[in-house]
Amino acid sequence: GPSAPRQIRDKKYRDKKKEIRNITGVTGNRGNMADNIQTIENMMQKGHSLIKHVAHSPGKTPCVILYTEEMMKDVVNLCCSGQTLLGFDKTFNICDIHVTPSVFKQLSVTKVETGEPPLFVGPMFLHDCSHFDTYSIFFSHLKTKLADVDTSELVIGSDQEGSLVKAIVKSFPEATHVLCTRHLKLNLSEKMKNGVGMHRKERLDIEQRIFGRNGISNA
Repeated sequence: GPSAPRQIRDKKYRDKKKEIRNITGVTGNRGNMADNIQTIENMMQKGHSLIKHVAHSPGKTPCVILYTEEMMKDVVNLCCSGQTLLGFDKTFNICDIHVTPSVFKQLSVTKVETGEPPLFVGPMFLHDCSHFDTYSIFFSHLKTKLADVDTSELVIGSDQEGSLVKAIVKSFPEATHVLCTRHLKLNLSEKMKNGVGMHRKERLDIEQRIFGRNGISNA
């Protein structure tokens, strides 16, 4: 059975997409997609501060790159200087297309509750498929935007999605790429529980040895 409510929501979402695809031959409820894209094109032509690039490819939904100049200044000052990591993670089930935002710690302020810097959103990518060439549109654009900036101290974090990692490494070969420990821990837990069938006590012991305060990931 499902281990979390999200699994149920995800299954309903996938079943709905499959039903629509079988009926219409397209993925998702794309009835107003053309109107939405035209609206975005018009916003960009009028100089909207957030919409920076719309990329068209044959047979694919256009990709949209979003950021403000203030976001990029923060990325340059905080991330390219090596002070904080720039993380990317694709989101699911928000709408008919994927959203891949970047996030970083805003070191100039701290949260009253925790005393820690808050996470700020950086450049974002709206896209349909998740192929290497699609992600390359996003990261090539960012590389061009940062052409005059030294990115050798930049640290980029992501999950293990192959096409995403490849696009990051190809566009920023001089930067350091690291994997998110949260995703690694979830993948390990899933493998031990459903792939191997280990007992809970053994799973927790291994997770602690790898991801605990004195574990391998903190060595």
